[in-house]
Amino acid sequence: MKKVHKNKDYSPYFEEPLYQGMLERMSVWYEAGMAETYLYTCLVEAIEDEKREGLVLYDPRADWKLKTDAVVILHGRITRISAFTGSKEDRPQVEARRSETEKERKKNTMRSAHWGNKQLDQIPQKQITLTEEDCQIVNGVKLFSLSAVKNLLDELYRDAGIQEDRYIK
Repeated sequence: MKKVHKNKDYSPYFEEPLYQGMLERMSVWYEAGMAETYLYTCLVEAIEDEKREGLVLYDPRADWKLKTDAVVILHGRITRISAFTGSKEDRPQVEARRSETEKERKKNTMRSAHWGNKQLDQIPQKQITLTEEDCQIVNGVKLFSLSAVKNLLDELYRDAGIQEDRYIK
């Protein structure tokens, strides 16, 4: 018996001709989600559990609406974390393209968007990237490399005036 969501039948997305595209999309979402969750747990372990110097917040709404993958609070200093796959050099073009698409899709709901949020614009942002050359593969899933996580932690600690951490090997 075919199950149908009470408001919509999603089964066409999981049948040809859309199946391969949906499989690719779901695979990318899964791997990206695993990489972000791994990063979050590394930051929590280092900042909250080991150093006990701050807080790490990971909120899907902040990601979707505010375009922030995590928020770190260290010694009263708030920093947004942008975690992504690909090179830092290509990121501005990717973000610009996504912003244009979002502006088109939200043309009737612009008040719910992040553009022009004065507080958000004042919060510094750090980036961490996952590339083919700089990653670790765990059970077939690409995750941020330990060196990339350590470099991010070093930047966060330095900016907050905290003694550099040698906890991650």
